[in-house]
Amino acid sequence: MNDNKFSYYQKEYFDKKIISEIYEYENNDFWNWTRNNFVKFMLRYIKKGSYVLDIGCGDGYYAYQISKNKKIKKVIALDISKNSIEYAKRKYPHPNIDFIVSEFEKINFNEKKFDAIYMCEIIEHFNNPDKVLKKISMILKPEGLLFISTPNFLRLENRIRKIFRKKPIFVDKSHFKEFTFVDIEDMVKKYGFKIVKKRGVNLWAEWIFYPLFYFKKIPVINKFLKSNLIAGNNKFNFYLGMFLRPISQKIQLALKKY
Repeated sequence: MNDNKFSYYQKEYFDKKIISEIYEYENNDFWNWTRNNFVKFMLRYIKKGSYVLDIGCGDGYYAYQISKNKKIKKVIALDISKNSIEYAKRKYPHPNIDFIVSEFEKINFNEKKFDAIYMCEIIEHFNNPDKVLKKISMILKPEGLLFISTPNFLRLENRIRKIFRKKPIFVDKSHFKEFTFVDIEDMVKKYGFKIVKKRGVNLWAEWIFYPLFYFKKIPVINKFLKSNLIAGNNKFNFYLGMFLRPISQKIQLALKKY
């Protein structure tokens, strides 16, 4: 897909997505925990007086939470979706945020401008992530920080699919590519970045019970899989994933394919 088709597709997709899924995001325990946890993680490393860039800001939640911290001088929040930016301006206004409708590849910034740049569940949406990382390396200060959050292509669900000789799948149809930890490491190192910290996030309960989907023709199993206990946004789903998170991380490390 060429860059123009990519831009059109992503803009159309996210203009619709911000409307259809915004209430789901705001009332999802797992998603809210994940976002807040990532904000805390970034603020642990970002220095006082920082000029920060949010690439693909979506509904503006990350930019708002980051900008409220006294360390932050300014957050520039970009998104290709006009609807997303309009929503962000209404929902999360803050004097330290500049919300801008733009493609990251097409907007011009001065070299070595930013102290920190983050992409939260964004790099998998780019048609050419190498081009994006190259530009980031040019506009980030020498001691600047880059934060990347993205689905792990070797997550539990895809490992189980492999056991059953099924093709791995993407989390979302708008993803052009999903990455392993090694993929991300190899890419960023090409542009002079050094890995400071890497970590996993969480598990969904339905991923843990994923093998049962191959037996869903059995009525009792099918009923269980469709229940809110597994597929719903509830405390069981959330806390089971939280409980199994450290176990999952140890397994990933042991497999040496993370």
